Amino acid sequence: MRIGRQLLTTATLLLASVLVAQPGLPRRTSCLQWDQAYNQIIILGMAGAAIGSVVFWLGAAFLFGRHAWWAASPRARVWVAAFFSGTVAELLVVVWPRVLGFGRALFSAIDPQYVDCQTTPFGAPGLLYGLIGPGVNAYSQWPAITGLLYGAALVGGVVAWLISEAIVRSSGLQTTAQGGEA
Repeated sequence: MRIGRQLLTTATLLLASVLVAQPGLPRRTSCLQWDQAYNQIIILGMAGAAIGSVVFWLGAAFLFGRHAWWAASPRARVWVAAFFSGTVAELLVVVWPRVLGFGRALFSAIDPQYVDCQTTPFGAPGLLYGLIGPGVNAYSQWPAITGLLYGAALVGGVVAWLISEAIVRSSGLQTTAQGGEA
């Protein structure tokens, strides 16, 4: 009788603990997989920011060239395009996961539990394959991600500026604008 009561009490406590138990922290291998997926999105965001700077620089002249002073000036347009491209990349890569969460659209490869991995030591490689913050998951390094995205946008802006200078020098536009023969 006494053993039966103890077994019943133990079974009841086990069942209650299973029913009430909250899901624990994610496994380390899952955290590593999600961290690597987020790192890939960051690298794609950097490439998108750089390419976006050049594309917006070219497109802004056609879209806004007659309506806004910054779009008519190639040099001003370069920096506006870089800022715009960096801001779009920042909104997509850094702000979206914090506002809308993981598990949707661009972040469908990352489980919403990835946020819980901040407190789990899982051997995170860090940003850019360990160059920045090895051992710290990418989600926690949003200030560095912001700098990387805007830095990539500025690199794209410098490339656009170099293209602009090459076009002006090769076509003779600078000489013609100064009153000389082309």
